[in-house]
Amino acid sequence: MPILKPLPFPKGRGYTSTLFTYTRQWMVMEDYQIVLSDFLTIFIPRGFIFDGASIPKMFRGLLSPVGILLIAAIAHDYAYRYHCVMVGRYGLHPEKQYVSKYEADHLFLRIANLTNGLPCLNMIAYLAVRQYGIGAWSRGCVPWK
Repeated sequence: MPILKPLPFPKGRGYTSTLFTYTRQWMVMEDYQIVLSDFLTIFIPRGFIFDGASIPKMFRGLLSPVGILLIAAIAHDYAYRYHCVMVGRYGLHPEKQYVSKYEADHLFLRIANLTNGLPCLNMIAYLAVRQYGIGAWSRGCVPWK
């Protein structure tokens, strides 16, 4: 499991604004690797900040943004933010590989299926990001670090 640090809520927000509209941000505290196969690993660098799975607030009583979809959400958020993933092949140092929205969404589904064993839930989440993730994808592509 990745080592995560919850970031403090921003100051100056009212109680109701924080309760109903804000999503907690998390920071990856150590470099993290997601092993997809014997020859393919996704790397998430220390210091990456993300908000977990984008679960609508009305459903968070059923499914947490940092619950069973956490590992897939970290990789997906990274791919959406930078439009790339850090991939290590055959034990080599990780390299930047650009991805399309479709590839990032498919990576989410693949990692979710590898990590939580709930293919029906994973497919619902995958279809949701395919349908509704375009806004987040468009806000991404900040300069790569």
